[in-house]
Amino acid sequence: MHRHPPDTNTSGTSGRHFSTGSLQHIGNIRTALFNWLFARHEGGKFIIRIEDTDRERSEEKFVTQILDDFRWLGLDWDEGPEVGGEFGPYRQSERLEIYRKYAEQLLTEGKAYYCYCTPEELQERRKAARKERRAPAYDGRCRELSAEDQRKLESQGRPRSVRFRVGEDREITFEDLVLGKTTFESRQLGDFVVLKSDGRPTYHFGVVVDDWLMNVTHVIRAEGHLSNTPLHVLLIESLGAPRPKFAHLPSVLSADGKGKLSKRLGALSIVEYRRQGYLPEALVNFMALLGWSPGDDREFMTRDELIESFSLDRVKKSSARFDTEKLDWMNASYIRKMPAAELIPTAERVLRDAGCNTEAFGNDRLAELVAVYQEKLTTLGELPEKAKFLFVDQVEYARKDVEKFLVKGDGAGLTVLREIHGVLSALPDWTGPEMEAVLKRIVEEKGVAFGKVAQPIRVAITGTSVSPGIYDTLMLLGRERSLARMKDALERFGT
Repeated sequence: MHRHPPDTNTSGTSGRHFSTGSLQHIGNIRTALFNWLFARHEGGKFIIRIEDTDRERSEEKFVTQILDDFRWLGLDWDEGPEVGGEFGPYRQSERLEIYRKYAEQLLTEGKAYYCYCTPEELQERRKAARKERRAPAYDGRCRELSAEDQRKLESQGRPRSVRFRVGEDREITFEDLVLGKTTFESRQLGDFVVLKSDGRPTYHFGVVVDDWLMNVTHVIRAEGHLSNTPLHVLLIESLGAPRPKFAHLPSVLSADGKGKLSKRLGALSIVEYRRQGYLPEALVNFMALLGWSPGDDREFMTRDELIESFSLDRVKKSSARFDTEKLDWMNASYIRKMPAAELIPTAERVLRDAGCNTEAFGNDRLAELVAVYQEKLTTLGELPEKAKFLFVDQVEYARKDVEKFLVKGDGAGLTVLREIHGVLSALPDWTGPEMEAVLKRIVEEKGVAFGKVAQPIRVAITGTSVSPGIYDTLMLLGRERSLARMKDALERFGT
């Protein structure tokens, strides 16, 4: 939801409201990002409002996670939980009296009525309507109940909801800022519930009342809400509220275009992308380009550049496709170009989560570790597997690499390793240049390729034939541990 600044023609807010009960994936956080970019570009306010009136799905841990996702992505909010604001409270569960007040207003004005139909009865009627190929809208049987009928139903202990009275045979039209002029027929809608029997608002009623009272000027949401908008327009008119401007964002499809993005089709929660070591800068950049273009061929954009360029008229009407390969490419690019020091917090977290003891690594050594690997990483989540030899007391040796580089050819690799161990043990300083000088000398003396010298060392100290450059590997592991592992390999595989 976005609220324009006071000196413009409209007042209100563009920002984002969240239903609790599920983790956020790329599709819905993309919607929040577009709200945030629009609010920042327009100089308005970005609001977070928590929809927690569904008792079965609402848990505080979900609210905490939603807000944590926003903080991690760098999407700050001007009003909402934790920051407050003049139009709070910002949790719907704390606004129930407000909704009851406006439901009573609709009842008094004859724009709504009490409905005594049970969920089971409604379900049976919907089934019958579908079987008869009729629209499964409410059939209106409680619409004209007399006072006596109502008393009889209430005496039976039936719960009652408040249902909005939809006018028949009218067109409901609104101008969508993305999709253009959109029209619905009221006869397709049916009377709908605004206040449930437990006194809690439905989604439709809650958001309309809140948008009105919070002076929302722009409602930017997913295309899946398009069919809800005519209901909201009717409520807005009935309450005498100003109509905000609507913008519905086309869906994000799976990479093959066969369906809306979902966990089954590759969408992960923001929590999971974070766990896997994706960078928030890369995710924000990637999500901004899902269905929007800056008007040129730029792929990499900072937050400030996104804010400066963002406008709803550049949002595409067609669905965007989620391309995991592009996200990986973009994330790898961000890793390569960011200073290693800025990657330390994420690197330390993924290493720690993988059970690696990082206490022995100060920031300087962690920066060295990241700098060595960052050219080869797609996500920082790959770091624990690639660098695990640094965090174990005893490496696991890959048998095929031992056979190929140590014991093959009557133990030629072990012979070279024994010589290298002796030479490196005598080095006064454990530095890259010192090690490079002695290893190159051995290569020249033996007249062999450098790999014949480097690979036996690599297998001995990492357990495999794959690691960063041999000097970087020796430096990261350190003198004592490197020499100890070479000695261990000689004793274990020597004859």
